[in-house]
Amino acid sequence: MWVPLLAGVYLAVVGIASLQAQDYVRRSQPQLFSYDELVQLSLTQELSPELSEKLRTVTTTPSINNEAYFRGSGARPLEVSGLSPALRVAFWNIERGLELDNIQLFLTDKDRFMAKVAAERKHAKETGKRIRQVHMEKIPEEIETLKSADVWIMNEVDWGVKRTEYREVIRELGETLNMNWAYGVEFIEVDSKQLGTDTFDYGEKEQARQQLLEMFKVDKDKVRALHGNAVLSRYPIRSARLVPFTIGYDWFKESKMRPLEKGKRKAAVLIGEDLLRERCAAASERHCLSISTCRKRPANASRLPPPIWRIGQSPRFAGRRWKNY
Repeated sequence: MWVPLLAGVYLAVVGIASLQAQDYVRRSQPQLFSYDELVQLSLTQELSPELSEKLRTVTTTPSINNEAYFRGSGARPLEVSGLSPALRVAFWNIERGLELDNIQLFLTDKDRFMAKVAAERKHAKETGKRIRQVHMEKIPEEIETLKSADVWIMNEVDWGVKRTEYREVIRELGETLNMNWAYGVEFIEVDSKQLGTDTFDYGEKEQARQQLLEMFKVDKDKVRALHGNAVLSRYPIRSARLVPFTIGYDWFKESKMRPLEKGKRKAAVLIGEDLLRERCAAASERHCLSISTCRKRPANASRLPPPIWRIGQSPRFAGRRWKNY
């Protein structure tokens, strides 16, 4: 399922320098779910009218933040030889914000970021790891090109999810770049492992079960379980509109996909992607589990609004999880 914000295509970013500050909202967002409400959303019982209305509001009301504008930040017109004043727009699949620290580093301290990349590549070479072919000399220029964008359109953006340390990814990027932003919820992560309600009573040995319980424990005060799309803008945002697609794409029934993808989705249904063993946390530990989106279909899926369970693949035009090698 793809939930667009309209900026050109996504977002109505209307910023005219002569308008007064009161024409723009400083910040606004719908009231987000409490932990207990998220648990209610994950259950098979019918939703209360109040929670159903709150769900509708959260999935149709974008968050808007113009703090950068009120701090005095403005657009920087791009002058290109042979063209009239231009608007530079960047599109980025930010992969939930899993590499947010590295992203913020290259946006704020390019030299330190390049030194870190060089050190990691050197270490990888010395330890026999495969090193990706990268034109290192081009990276600083590409960073400056990205930073010069007036509008950033971003998808797969986490808000209050454990895998990204409950960070509000778009808010942090807005502060780092001193840009205004809008955010729209694409879906809400209410899988039992995302919410820490799974008992892991699947025949596991008790010691292993206790380890899993500890590993998937969530901070009930911080979890918001939102995944969505966002726009960053150097122009103040007067209005934004969030339009959920009601059907569009069913992750479980899509017929036009390769056999390998069908196998992956079948495995996701059977065991859940969030049990994927991705890396070792330390030599003394047998393994650690990566918390990812579980695409198990809730039993009451037919009665739930699409953002709860239709977890579709957003188009990936640019960007992957950051890898320094």
